Amino acid sequence: MSHTCCFVCIDLQDWSRIVKFRPNLMPSLSDISNDGQTWVIAYSSDNRTSSYYLYRKGTWPPQLLFEIQPDLNPFTLSKMHPVVITARDGLRLPSYLSLPVLPGVPSVLPASVIGEVPTVKNSIFAASHGSAANSNKFKSIHWAPKPASVAAAALAAAGGVKPLNLKLPLILFVHGGPWSRDTWGADSVVQWLNNRGYAVLQVNYRGSSGQYGGPPNGMRRVCMAATTNTHHLCAGA
Repeated sequence: MSHTCCFVCIDLQDWSRIVKFRPNLMPSLSDISNDGQTWVIAYSSDNRTSSYYLYRKGTWPPQLLFEIQPDLNPFTLSKMHPVVITARDGLRLPSYLSLPVLPGVPSVLPASVIGEVPTVKNSIFAASHGSAANSNKFKSIHWAPKPASVAAAALAAAGGVKPLNLKLPLILFVHGGPWSRDTWGADSVVQWLNNRGYAVLQVNYRGSSGQYGGPPNGMRRVCMAATTNTHHLCAGA
């Protein structure tokens, strides 16, 4: 069986306009014509379903094609907060914390809770896909930040890591794989659990896809590391 790889050159000026067209959403290129003149753009978020637009080079604005589950638009969905958890051996684990939409539950997390979440300039990689890092610094995180980052300074100024003490039941939602990873965006299972009053924590543990160089010395060590991480996180929760 043979495989063909296709590489597409995207005009950065066009892409910059697409990013700014829906500034609170994350765009991604869903499809493109053979001549590169017609694009299908998907705009997504963590607390609303995706919408798809048709963009033809030389025309503006992009044309709305359809929305996924538009009946959900009147409802307030929960947000997925990027957080960085420091393991017992000091390794930083990019993670996501989703909280139910309830009175007394903050919509924005303080630096003492989110940890050393990277910005574009002080991260090794700040986006897990698309242009999240360029369009919104609070979106996807792929790698933990470099030492002495702005995020580290903000965490130190906040007095270090502190619990929220919201007294919410917490579900540690472990992704499959282990050659897989969690990413920022609307998740139907997470939204359902939040709707039932549960906080949900998703952790990209050692061996997650694109995380820490991939599987260290074979799958057996990955599985052992993932199991150890889960035990540590459950104990910490």
